[in-house]
Amino acid sequence: MDGLQRHRVVYKLIRALLIPYLRLRFHYRCQKSDDRPSPALILANHNTDWDPMFISIGFPSHMYFVASEHIFHWGVWSRLINYLAAPIPRAKATNDTRTVKKILRALNAGINVCVFAEGDRSFNGETTDIAPAIGKLAKQSGVGLITYRLSGGYFTQPRWGHSIRKGPTYGMPAGHYTKEELAEMTDEQVNERIRRDLYVNAFDDPMVENGRYVGKQPSEHLEIVLYCCPACGSIATITTSGDRLSCSCGLSLRYNTLGRFETTEGEQLPFETILEWDQWQQGKMKEILSERLRINNANPIFADENQTLYRIKKRESEENLGTGRLSLFTDRLEFQPEGSVPQLFLFRQIAAMAVHGRMSLVFSTDNGDYYELRATRPRSATKYMECYRFLLKRTLWKESD
Repeated sequence: MDGLQRHRVVYKLIRALLIPYLRLRFHYRCQKSDDRPSPALILANHNTDWDPMFISIGFPSHMYFVASEHIFHWGVWSRLINYLAAPIPRAKATNDTRTVKKILRALNAGINVCVFAEGDRSFNGETTDIAPAIGKLAKQSGVGLITYRLSGGYFTQPRWGHSIRKGPTYGMPAGHYTKEELAEMTDEQVNERIRRDLYVNAFDDPMVENGRYVGKQPSEHLEIVLYCCPACGSIATITTSGDRLSCSCGLSLRYNTLGRFETTEGEQLPFETILEWDQWQQGKMKEILSERLRINNANPIFADENQTLYRIKKRESEENLGTGRLSLFTDRLEFQPEGSVPQLFLFRQIAAMAVHGRMSLVFSTDNGDYYELRATRPRSATKYMECYRFLLKRTLWKESD
């Protein structure tokens, strides 16, 4: 049996086994999509680790999935996944043209390919921006485009959480475009259609309105996304346990089965949803950074202890560069390993930055190096990424002024 035939058999077998399991475990229901004429480029939004399985239930025809290159770091498990399904690898925080070439090669061979257009899972429940190159890829592919929207996954397996909650999840086709229709649109027009089709605000989604999501310790690790306290304005002082979220200043909230915050009667509720809180803290952080740039304070804006830095060499090779303190300044990241000299990463020399999984910070540099920062205790990696993007823009603007 050759590779392609093996992948098709495995795809059909997994679909048959997964349908009853996903319905029981995730209360998953979906509308199947007509993928004719085949092949097609399939774009979907991204909520859970199970999204490829959800998508496969809606598409009887075999497809290849684009997946984070991190799944190729798992030794024997990586080799087994590659043998059974051959996912197309994509490295986060890099401009990897190899991924595009492999997508086009599969489509040219008559095989469907599924890409999660955001390239990442949402931390706050709102669909993130799609990569600007997605529209260009859709037109360049020379095949039809199908968009498929998933709902409920953010509450079922929130990216910041550590467990699965039982509640309603859905999948449905959102748009179907022929290659002729794509040829008549600009890249940006295609991107706009994709954004419209795949956009989901989990807290204002009619598909899961009033849906309850029940699980153990539902608020645990929310500090991975909520890093700024709305009561005192402190950074990295939020802690969680069970269904409670609190700050050292006295703030105390409950995260309920509807995915909303509650407080005791008579106390003021700062925000009802994670999305509202996150939008506020992003604005608050920009104020803090702008003030720091204005006064030119040389101290770190914030820092985290017990961080481990790795240099990623190849698919299954990484070098441990030590454990120590990670600090963010207005112009750089600074890693101070225990008993060694600090390593500086200037923002203007960082090519791209992203978050892998729940809290691993990954970034690539202009000279082609690729790094990953991991932590053993819950801490926000998104605060580093958001600050990097804001400060880099301000730095580039100042240098060009």
